[in-house]
Amino acid sequence: MEENITDQEIAEIRMLTTKFEIGFNSKDLGKMMELYADKYFDVNMKDQMQTREERASYYEKILNANKYKLKVNPDEIIVSGDHAFSRGEIELKDNQNGEIRYLRYIEVWRKENQKWKSIWGIDAPIHE
Repeated sequence: MEENITDQEIAEIRMLTTKFEIGFNSKDLGKMMELYADKYFDVNMKDQMQTREERASYYEKILNANKYKLKVNPDEIIVSGDHAFSRGEIELKDNQNGEIRYLRYIEVWRKENQKWKSIWGIDAPIHE
């Protein structure tokens, strides 16, 4: 029975990741923000701790620039109690020149009110 619970948890995190990708590509900020907790720690940012409003403002600027299409490929999701870890690859395709950049990412999740929310993340370019 525990395995089925874990499978359901993994499926929910995958679904949220897919919703984020769809939201990004359709410029639906609300759909993107379903992924995030009220406070989010982004290792890549100068001011690393962000409220939902700050995170939404950050993404609003990115969406308004209309520079990229996004594809997120989770390679692994591990669930342990009310926390989870995911890692994978992000593909960013430049809308102007078609150039593709690849990033690796790590997300930490926490279950809040029976829903998974991303609470911590980092991404970095893949170097050859």
